[in-house]
Amino acid sequence: MNHILIVERDKVLANSLQNFFLSAGYSANGPDLPISAILKRMETHRVEVALIDKTTLGESLKWFIDQLKTYHPEIVIIIMTNGLNKDQYELAASEPSVCDVVVKPFGFSEILMMVQRSLEEKKGLKLG
Repeated sequence: MNHILIVERDKVLANSLQNFFLSAGYSANGPDLPISAILKRMETHRVEVALIDKTTLGESLKWFIDQLKTYHPEIVIIIMTNGLNKDQYELAASEPSVCDVVVKPFGFSEILMMVQRSLEEKKGLKLG
């Protein structure tokens, strides 16, 4: 079972995402964990996908992604943002760790397809 980490300051959205992914057959957590606890948990728990709200981490986003990659080099990173502007395009293009960017508001089926596609691509890269 693939595990999804959710880093989102909007508790309603975070809990809704968690419940959605649990019902879709994934393991998911993170809505109520502080960043320090998330990183500590990475030492012992496997995570395949991280859904990260850009505004939750602000200037610490790149640092946080680097920390996640330290524990799980193959982790799929999907950034959730409130709108794409030049900075978000540059982030997505310049940060090889970021697999995709999704703009809020988004449909849960849209983010599910992103997760599934990213996991399939990762799997294909391992096999190829």
